[in-house]
Amino acid sequence: MGTTEPFLTSLGDAPRRALRADRGESLRLVDEEQGGAHNVDVHINYLAAGSGPGPRHYHRVAENVYIVLSGVIEVNVEGAVHTLEADDVLFIPPGAVHGTSNPGPHTAVFIEIYAPAGHDFHIVDESKED
Repeated sequence: MGTTEPFLTSLGDAPRRALRADRGESLRLVDEEQGGAHNVDVHINYLAAGSGPGPRHYHRVAENVYIVLSGVIEVNVEGAVHTLEADDVLFIPPGAVHGTSNPGPHTAVFIEIYAPAGHDFHIVDESKED
């Protein structure tokens, strides 16, 4: 069970962490460490312009949702490439192998939600990125 207390933060105060392969950064809004949430993880990703793909991976249990705020991202889900722009929302079910890149000329900003929270990131084959 998650925390019993409400948690309030602001975008300016939320901690940041680097994305794999120096492809940008993630702004952690709510997760197990940031707010004590066990059932949901919410963060904003800033994916660098022209970034190569991240590792192909899947989540065994977690459901994954991307909500694009600005820019363009390409998400390869099980071999199908989805090009997402501002206001697009993509749901990725547990077990679906996927990877994300930014083919555009500007940083892409998107909210990422996965539930339940916790480490559930399983790389398929880093040498064969999307």
